[in-house]
Amino acid sequence: NDMIVVITQPTFIPWIGYFDQLRIADIVVFLDSVQYQRRSWQNRNRIINRLGNECLLTIPLKKSPRNTLIKDINISDTFKLDSFIDKIKSCYRGAPNLENCLYFIKKSLSKKLMDENTLLKDINRQFIEDILDSSDIKFKTFWSSDFESSIKYNTPTERLIEICKYFKASTYLSAPGSRDYMREELNKFSKFDINVKWHSFSHKSYVNGEFKPYMSVIDYLAHNQIENLKTYLKECSKVKN
Repeated sequence: NDMIVVITQPTFIPWIGYFDQLRIADIVVFLDSVQYQRRSWQNRNRIINRLGNECLLTIPLKKSPRNTLIKDINISDTFKLDSFIDKIKSCYRGAPNLENCLYFIKKSLSKKLMDENTLLKDINRQFIEDILDSSDIKFKTFWSSDFESSIKYNTPTERLIEICKYFKASTYLSAPGSRDYMREELNKFSKFDINVKWHSFSHKSYVNGEFKPYMSVIDYLAHNQIENLKTYLKECSKVKN
């Protein structure tokens, strides 16, 4: 029985291929015990405006020291969910599934939105799980910070291996972006009989008209029912050894 683990940072309204990686996984570990990377996909993502141009949707953060861990990053009190929803609405005016899309986003983001000290990771994880849940994808998710104290490692790769061992995983499914710098490190996985596989995702168009790949899943939701997401993901999905 092949146990597949995906270890990923909890990103904000992620791109659609991210959900395919999670669809394939038996266990998903959200790495929240590492340093928050500024200008990353953890608090912003891309959608398309009515002119067909990419625009960034960003969630503002409270100021924090550079070495702050993901688990300690707070959303700024200046964040207004209604204006955020309005921006999406104006970008996608006329899109066939817009009302359902806006309702879904508002409902999901408001679940973890506190009056103060909202954690970015909670907003991100909730949204990711709501997408998986609504598209009938089974998932088991964990924070790395919940078991960080029971594993020992010296390097980032050792941390990944130890997490795989912790869950008795036989396969580590990696995002395609890390393939080049991981190559040297791969032999370390095989010492523990952990297979490394590479996820890749080749987009098919899901809109009438001009299509731009690699957008936030919101772009898909504005045009399509969420119930069809799982089928769409399977059509675009590839896993390579």
